[in-house]
Amino acid sequence: MEIRTLTTFLKVAETQSFTKAAALLGYSQSAVTIQIRQLEKELQVQLFDRIGKQVSLTDKGRQLLIYANTIIDAAQQAAALGQNESEPEGLLRIGTVDSLLATLFPNLLQKLHQRYPRIQVEIRILTGPAVLTAPRQNQVDAVLTVAQPLASYEFLAVFETWSPLKMIAAANRFPAGHQFTPQELAGEDFIFTEIDHSYRDYFDRWLSQYDRRIDPIMTLTNPLIIVELVSRGMGLAYLPEYVFQGALSEGRISVLDVPGLEFSDCIQLLHHRDKHITAPMKVFFDLVRESLS
Repeated sequence: MEIRTLTTFLKVAETQSFTKAAALLGYSQSAVTIQIRQLEKELQVQLFDRIGKQVSLTDKGRQLLIYANTIIDAAQQAAALGQNESEPEGLLRIGTVDSLLATLFPNLLQKLHQRYPRIQVEIRILTGPAVLTAPRQNQVDAVLTVAQPLASYEFLAVFETWSPLKMIAAANRFPAGHQFTPQELAGEDFIFTEIDHSYRDYFDRWLSQYDRRIDPIMTLTNPLIIVELVSRGMGLAYLPEYVFQGALSEGRISVLDVPGLEFSDCIQLLHHRDKHITAPMKVFFDLVRESLS
């Protein structure tokens, strides 16, 4: 059993496709197929169900996934023994969500590359359950996410900070110092994130206490576009402070005073407790603490 074959197995499991795995690894599809067949023959088990164009792990395949990740991690640790630890290098795989990628990551990635140009970075956008399944299946090294704190024995939080949620509008649209009631807000146009975002859920639940609901004029996935539309007077939005801080400092938007609407989201940097902390991971963790504290 070769490391190369296990790497191919992991990539097929991650992409659920022989074709995609071949493209990412730089192999032909036939080479990937041959490697997987040889591995199945060697282990005397079927690792994948192949139904039409769909590829999924069998029960035995899921068991091998755990062992393969451990073996690959151990091989990477052994290969790193002779490296100069003063110059971190290698692959860093980070999972995150849209709002953080668009707002916090440009600065983080710029600093990381300036300080450690030999680190290669892969960023993966995660939604819903994938925030936890990706590190659990070793598809990413760590996850920088935003929500309520994720409490789980499986995962360790190496950093967390809180970002207040605020109601925003175009600058000077409303009189300064005005306090908004739920009834007033219900009469305004809103631009919302998708319904599974935590901050939209907070606002919906808060408004429902007053028997009010909002039908947004627009629903978008990218919070920076929402901020831009709000700054043009198209409606109100309820977003974390880190998303609109730039527009606020430029004077393009204002924060509204809404008594009782007081929520915050937790920005967390997590990794699986069994994950070996590589040199690229360590410097990224330190950079996050330095930049976001």
